[in-house]
Amino acid sequence: MAEMNLMKVKVESTGAEGVSVTLRGGKALIVPVEAGGTKAGDELLLGMRPEHLKVASDGPFKGQAALAERLGSLTIFHVETAPDVTLVVQAKGGDATPLHTPIALDIAPSACHLFRPQGPALRPLGTA
Repeated sequence: MAEMNLMKVKVESTGAEGVSVTLRGGKALIVPVEAGGTKAGDELLLGMRPEHLKVASDGPFKGQAALAERLGSLTIFHVETAPDVTLVVQAKGGDATPLHTPIALDIAPSACHLFRPQGPALRPLGTA
């Protein structure tokens, strides 16, 4: 299993629905976690497991598939979303996405994690 993808993000706002972070490209994503003292402008790490990212017709992450490991029942894509950010995505084995063409990725906000720069994760909403 591939390691979790980590990406630097900035906190846009916090509220009852969770913590809204700004992604590269300007899109916002509301992660359903407790703010735990974080505030607008704070820098966090957004964590996403490769099996939770999905190749989609549209999504908050845009880039190109730089590498594809076609392993029969699954395909592992390495998607460059910025010069210094590559996301690893686990797709179905039959995914024929061509390399070096535009690709969009989507993820359910509930499958995301937010970490403080020092390491601890923000607690998911509704957990004690």
